[in-house]
This record gives sequence, C-alpha cells and structure tokens, in this order.
Amino acid sequence: MLGEISHLRILSAYFGELTRPAIVGTVKANVLLLRVSGKCVYDTKDGRITVSPGECVFFPEGYNATARPAHDEPAKYAVLHFKGEVERREPLVLRARDMSAVMRVFEDLSRTARIDTTENKLLSISHFYRILYLLAPFTADRYMDSSKLRLIEPAISYLEYHIFDSDLEVGSLHGMCDISHAYFCRIFSEHFGMSPVKYVTEMRLERARRLIEDGACRFLYEVAEAVGYNDPLYFSKLFKKRFSVSPKALAQGNLK
Repeated sequence: MLGEISHLRILSAYFGELTRPAIVGTVKANVLLLRVSGKCVYDTKDGRITVSPGECVFFPEGYNATARPAHDEPAKYAVLHFKGEVERREPLVLRARDMSAVMRVFEDLSRTARIDTTENKLLSISHFYRILYLLAPFTADRYMDSSKLRLIEPAISYLEYHIFDSDLEVGSLHGMCDISHAYFCRIFSEHFGMSPVKYVTEMRLERARRLIEDGACRFLYEVAEAVGYNDPLYFSKLFKKRFSVSPKALAQGNLK
C-alpha cells in the first residue's frame, strides 16, 4: 500500500467540506483524504484522480493537487496530515472495507490529535494504522497518466453535468471521444475502477440515498426522477440490491 513508514508523526486530523476549487497543500506533510460524501476530482500535474464516497486518496509530501467537487453539491471529507518517511511517492486511491468503522476510528483520531501529550501521540499513531488496515483490503491504484485520460475527458466532462439525466445513453459516450466502445470502457474502468454503466448507477444511487436521508423528496417517484430513473419500480429494485434496504424502508426509518 503506502510501503514502509518511518518516523511517523500525526500533525492534524479533522472534518471539512469542499464547496469550490481549492489547492491541496502537501508541501510540508503527507495527506490522507477520506471522501465522506460527494464525488471529488483532483487535478494534478500528471493527470486527474476522481474519488467517490467511501474512498480515500493519499498524496505524498511535496505533491500538489487542485481539488474540486465533481457536481454542484458540497463534498464532505475527513483529512489527515502526517509527517514521516513514506516509501510510496505517487498518489494512491483506496476504498474502505467498512466505511462506518473507518469513520469511528477517524473521529477518535481527530480527538487525540488535538491534544499534544505523549499518550495521545501514541493513540493517534495506533488510530492511523487502524485506518490503513481498514483501507488496505480494497486498494485500487487508479492514478493514470494524462495522455491516456485526455482521450475520454469529453465523456467525463459530459457525465459531470448530465449523469442524472433520464435520457443519458451510456453506450454512446465513446462517440464523444472518437474511440471504440471497447477501448473507451477499458480506459474508463482503469480510471474509475468500474464500467461506465456501473459508475453511473453507483453515482445515481448514492445521490438517491442522500436525498432520502435528507428528506429532500416526499415521494419515491420524485427521488427516482431526480437521479435519472423514469421507472420507480426499477429504481427501487436497483436501490435495494445496492443498499440491502428499499428506498421506502429507508425513508420510513429516517422519520422515526
């Protein structure tokens, strides 16, 4: 994963919200950014890295990137700055095995990192390695060179604004890039870790979950339409398969 880390020292750990483009300052520290909600795009000198909820991106000390929300919605995150000699010198994207467990440990880390005592320093280091353990099983290095990524940028840019459109034709995205469907899918999967169809479905269902939890829509068909599905029954089937609970049950649970 990150390789050997020597002389580890935790500098800070806190939660925040990204509402507009910002520089990820990593000149003086290594950074671990956990995406809590909202997809985020990191533009680097070598390419683009896209991180979705439940994923984490590592930037080594001295590596700068510009972060921006992929959509108009704010992107909530948890960030950890640490010093230490890290073997890995390139960005890395990881996926949480258990997001709730990672969040619990990060909350503990954010508390111990605030108070500079010997005991808290040791606890913070323990929390840090616990987080790495929870991220390790789903390591997915999706850092790729810009020349390859540029081929599918027209489709990625289009998706950023039209992913929730009901008339979106995922199978036609390759036409915007003047490459074959098979090659488009291969590059897309290398970058996002999943097929274009699965990516669109994941983003739509994740947004639907947030709409339900926030109480933004009164009826099931409103949620379905808001994320690009004209058929509420089909949407409900996809939602239950993804989250193991129906949208109706989730909404009723939030009202209790």
